[in-house]
Amino acid sequence: MTHCRPIVRMLAAAAILGSTVLLSPAFAQKTTKPLSEVDIVRLLKGQVSPMRVETLARRRGISFELTRQTESELRQAGATDSLLETLRELAPRPAAPPTPRKPERSAPPAPATPAPAAPRVAAPATLYSVEHVLAGHLNFVTSVAFSPDGRYLASGSVDTTVKLWDVSTGQEVRTLKGHTGAVSSAAFSPDGQYLASGSADLTVMVWNLATGEQVQTLRGHSAAVSSVVFSPDGQYLASASMDRTVRLWDVSTWQAARTFWGHLGAVLAVAFSPEGRYLATGSNDSTAKLWDVTSAQELLTLRGHTGPVNCVAFSPDGRSLATGSSDSTIKLWDSSTGQELRTLAGGAGTVSSVAFSIEGRYLVAGTSSGVIQVWDAPAGRKVRTLTGHKGAVTCLAFSPDSRHLASGSQDNTVNLWRWK
Repeated sequence: MTHCRPIVRMLAAAAILGSTVLLSPAFAQKTTKPLSEVDIVRLLKGQVSPMRVETLARRRGISFELTRQTESELRQAGATDSLLETLRELAPRPAAPPTPRKPERSAPPAPATPAPAAPRVAAPATLYSVEHVLAGHLNFVTSVAFSPDGRYLASGSVDTTVKLWDVSTGQEVRTLKGHTGAVSSAAFSPDGQYLASGSADLTVMVWNLATGEQVQTLRGHSAAVSSVVFSPDGQYLASASMDRTVRLWDVSTWQAARTFWGHLGAVLAVAFSPEGRYLATGSNDSTAKLWDVTSAQELLTLRGHTGPVNCVAFSPDGRSLATGSSDSTIKLWDSSTGQELRTLAGGAGTVSSVAFSIEGRYLVAGTSSGVIQVWDAPAGRKVRTLTGHKGAVTCLAFSPDSRHLASGSQDNTVNLWRWK
């Protein structure tokens, strides 16, 4: 009978799911009863994916507390970090002991003013699910960016196009065509008037968002453009390139203002500090650098990664810089001294994108394994793992109102996650 046990487990799992995956509707047992620990173990051992179990648990709830022993048993059955985090959120809490009643008085007491409800703290547990899947690109998605008002999302792709999406509906608004090579990066100007896109065709193109027309083509790099970003005041546009340089373009004239030299390998990422005085760059030479924007002078070189630095992001207060690398780690640095503050183990695979939440508490990281890690940045603790993409997560961005997180992937889609 040993060889029949997997089939028995699958049938038991199907009965719990009440679906037609393994059983016909006539035999499926549909119920809204909360899931027990035994139910979840049967589902996982019956080859039901942890993501589907997580969805079922949210719909039906659970009837058990998640103790250390229970968590260990579920991990042995195949539970993921994301599933366990959901179960902790859904687990019933022990009831508070009743408050002793005071002896009644002859005079009726004055009506008590109800205590104000405790404010809800924005935490990763509020990141429930994917609100929209934006499908339309014909190849890998390489870049995502929200418009300053949060109404639109831009996505760049290896298919040579940039697409604009309506965030509220998930509908495609416009496709911008003009590049002859893969689009590696896209960025909105702070006033929302322009969108810039960098490409493997060695150019940066600037688009008028109101009309969708291409208004400028910036030439000067001798290799693929890997990253573009506008300065916070909208005065400059920075472009990083595989030619080992960063160029700074004056937006008033669209002429090159200065060039940053110093990396020994391709420059893969560039970011402005929140006040716009500094630039951070990540390179194939395994270092990150901090630069003075006005003088183009190199201020600091951050050494510690053992692989290419694929992404850089300043914290909202500008005090720290996050770098993600092909060495599977994320490092946090003091942006004023260059001192390494913390190393976050990203797990197996390349860390291809990092982004801070708007208030700065959380740091999200996209990986080549297809998951998004959510970290409590000050504590250095991973608090959640988001699954949903079927390919490497290549890019991340938070909406200006912090209500959404966008992730682009090598599965050719963008997922729009509800953050609050």
